[in-house]
Amino acid sequence: MRVISVLLLFLAFLNPAYAQESNLILVPDDMPPPVIMPATPDMMPMVLTGLDVDVRILSDLAETQMTMTFYNPNDRVLAGDFYFPLPEGALVSGYALDIKGKMVDGSVVKKHEARIAFEKEVRKGIDPGLVEYTKGNNYKTRIFPIPAHGTRTVRIRYISDLIYDSHGPHYVLPLNYKEPVKEVSLRGEAVKAAVAPTVTEGGLANVQFSKWRDSYVAETKMTDVLLNKSMIISVPSVETNPVVVEKGVDGQYYFYISDFPKKQSVLPDRIEPKYISVIWDASGSREKADHERELNILGAYLKRTLEEKPQLDVDLHVLRNTLKMAGNYKVTKETLNDLLSSIRSIQYDGGTQMGAIGAVDPSRRKEKVYSLYLIFTDGLSNFGKEKAGKLFGPAYIISSSPENNHAYLHYLASETGGRYFNAAAMKDEDIVSAIGVSPFSFLHYKSKGDKIGETFPSVTQAVNNRFPFVGKLEGNKAEVTLFYGSGSKVEQSKSFVIDAEQAVSGNTLRTYWAQQKINELMIHDPDNEKALTAVGQAYGLVTPGTSLIVLETLDQYVEHRIVPPASLPEMQQAYDEKIGQLQKQDKEQKDNKIERMVELWNSRIAWWETDFTPYHHKPSMLEKAILGIGDGISNSMEYGGVGAAADVEAEPNRASILSAAPDSSSSEPMEITEEALAETESDEMTDGAAKSKDEGMATPAGGEISIKPWNPDTPYLKALGAAKKEERMSVYFAQRKENGDKPSFFLDCAAFFFRENEDEMALQVLSNITEFELENPALMRIVAHRLEQAGEFELSRMMFDDVLELRPEEPQSYRDLALVLSKQEKYEQAIDLLYQVVLKDWDRFAEIELIALMELNRLIPEAKEAGVKAFNIDPRLIKLLDLDIRIVMTWDADMTDIDLWVLEPSGEKAYYGHNRTLIGGLVSRDFTQGYGPEEYLIKKAMKGTYKVQANYFGAGAPTVTGPVTLQLDIYSNYGRADEKHKAITLRLTDKKEVIDVGEVTF
Repeated sequence: MRVISVLLLFLAFLNPAYAQESNLILVPDDMPPPVIMPATPDMMPMVLTGLDVDVRILSDLAETQMTMTFYNPNDRVLAGDFYFPLPEGALVSGYALDIKGKMVDGSVVKKHEARIAFEKEVRKGIDPGLVEYTKGNNYKTRIFPIPAHGTRTVRIRYISDLIYDSHGPHYVLPLNYKEPVKEVSLRGEAVKAAVAPTVTEGGLANVQFSKWRDSYVAETKMTDVLLNKSMIISVPSVETNPVVVEKGVDGQYYFYISDFPKKQSVLPDRIEPKYISVIWDASGSREKADHERELNILGAYLKRTLEEKPQLDVDLHVLRNTLKMAGNYKVTKETLNDLLSSIRSIQYDGGTQMGAIGAVDPSRRKEKVYSLYLIFTDGLSNFGKEKAGKLFGPAYIISSSPENNHAYLHYLASETGGRYFNAAAMKDEDIVSAIGVSPFSFLHYKSKGDKIGETFPSVTQAVNNRFPFVGKLEGNKAEVTLFYGSGSKVEQSKSFVIDAEQAVSGNTLRTYWAQQKINELMIHDPDNEKALTAVGQAYGLVTPGTSLIVLETLDQYVEHRIVPPASLPEMQQAYDEKIGQLQKQDKEQKDNKIERMVELWNSRIAWWETDFTPYHHKPSMLEKAILGIGDGISNSMEYGGVGAAADVEAEPNRASILSAAPDSSSSEPMEITEEALAETESDEMTDGAAKSKDEGMATPAGGEISIKPWNPDTPYLKALGAAKKEERMSVYFAQRKENGDKPSFFLDCAAFFFRENEDEMALQVLSNITEFELENPALMRIVAHRLEQAGEFELSRMMFDDVLELRPEEPQSYRDLALVLSKQEKYEQAIDLLYQVVLKDWDRFAEIELIALMELNRLIPEAKEAGVKAFNIDPRLIKLLDLDIRIVMTWDADMTDIDLWVLEPSGEKAYYGHNRTLIGGLVSRDFTQGYGPEEYLIKKAMKGTYKVQANYFGAGAPTVTGPVTLQLDIYSNYGRADEKHKAITLRLTDKKEVIDVGEVTF
């Protein structure tokens, strides 16, 4: 299976709540439409063969439903991974996928539950579909499979506002396809419109709207039509009919008011700035923003302000993964270009940490407090803290990026008394004139008559031209009065009558009302996940907490505890019956888990208590025969399946040499007697071998760890290595232009800067990896592990926190976070997370609980020393198993099999096929489907060198990270006062590749 990336850009849609009049309709002819692009150039792109568009316009809202059929011209089955920004404020309200020729609606599910179900079904080769929210106005849609030379059909529905400009209100749909579409169908309806809309541009411009009942409708079907221009529908102004009432599918009445208040011609209350902080987001993802336009806005504002002041004191800060002071400028009309030129010369690199903004010193000198902040950013934080700290002045935030975290930027601006400007929806002069001005705003409303329910906006909101107001009518008739003004002063008001008798039937306003509630929750309380999830589930919307998933069979819905959609009532009934039967079984399974763990742990203790020191020597001929080892033992030999429970039962002599089998239920250690030892002795044993055996019986005093430095043979590292220290930055940026599309480039370069003790630059370079894809756990794990190795525990902790939120179904998420918390001496949290690994069931990672128990028990003594007095852990699972050597290996790629090999001084190779060695080495259960961890343990090490290798066995699917990234932790004297530890991050590029990682010498 090959995962492909898709970018669905709905860049034409702009939120008129923030729009201004314009002389041109802001729709570029080359704006890309919904498409699927292949991941590699050797694959042919997906072809749109069918397009069905249904648009319902109600007042100045539009509900769009797009049904798209894509043909796969390639000879292989593909999976689609789609990303698309929606209009500001819009949310996905419907999703369906073709299943056996029938369109099946998605079920609204909590986000992480939907993704868990999706990925599990994909691993089975079954075809679910998923739509989920990422950050900002970005969504992700997945489809699997798209058959070779076959088609898949997907349907998406959303509600957006019409665009307002000097041409009046209009609706835009991007349809800039380069090739003709085989079948096209369009239906447009303007509900209760007084005048017919007109299709003014695009390949469907000849379509006419005709009167139908109290609406206007246009319908057409075409074949082999070239849709190479965006479709624009001009809609009659709604100012003459500003109130719409709709009876929703839930029986409630929803109303919508579209008002156009005009600000009175009074002098604005404008801030006269003395000190200004300009914060310029120079992260890697901002490279494609319209910087010149942003600089024009900044320059125009400063130029206008300089008409009243001879000089401005401006601090320039650059925002990436940190915030840096880039200079102080005494700006005059003559020196303004110096500041603008400095910004133009900024190199774009690194991740984005919005929380770093809180590091702005509000008083760089004691007498200095910023009059205002001018912040240019998309607000998409992906590294460290997401929320900015306290700002001591109003923040005016401008973004020209196509993808933005609109909700958070509104929130940040409103918290400081400033404003957020979506530059895509406003003219430059309107933004400039609004900076530092107390905005003309909606202040509040009053009503009389029947009760009015929840209304939005519920708080003060700036008004630029059109103002939408939505709520519930809990009766037959009411009058609503809206009040506007600046600051707290009311300047004007307007009244509207809401009448249930005028209601139309539908679900547009109900969905829009829920959409506005969710947007306000995100703006004013971004962390209110519980409320966001509840609204999303109740109204069928994709939110930060909910997704839409399509499954195929009843068994799938039952397995994942997902209620089938309302469009499948018979399946819903069958689901309810089966779920009732399974709830009792779930409880019994949970009760049995702890007993199973006690049994496994006793088996591990039995191995630990066994004395293997009599066998610390090269194997004799008899031992080779018993173990099935041929002559010429060497470090490269492989053994076939030794150590399995069935093998031990079949060959008693082998059992006398090996420890208890991995699945043994015995709580007693396997005893190795002198008689058994005698059986393995041979007259052919040399004096040297006997000497090795005797020396091995002594307990080693310590263990020296050496790790082979990871230094990939790449041109960019050679260029960096050859550069003088003062030239490295320019060399790095030059290499970035050629290699910046690969996460491995940034990982390697970060390692280089860490080695050169340039930690600040190393962190900046490393943070680029988080810019590749929002909320990608594989990439986030790579960065978090590297941060942990660099001693940046808090940054690592925050990233592992996010991984756990994204991947709560994977035990590695709990374990990774626990281990970094332990390094911060947050023992209670760490032990609790590891115990969750022990208690939960993991279908793909059986016996990972034993690894968690090893680490949990190592932390308990440290926790006690730190003052922790009680542990909520079954006492049967508490026992510290200290070791001479412990080696742990993890990796970032799912569905990937990597094996840990340890070549022991005896000549044996410990690995999954020979997981119990003669000298007492133990290898944990093999994880073939991704991530690890796999571990090697030995309590009393035979003297000599233990060589550590990683074998890349194979992968089930390629990943966005490219080559698989490996993390190895090597310990000597594990769990003891003199414990030693070294860690390394490296990459595997080819399947069947074996890499030498390091050595431990006793």
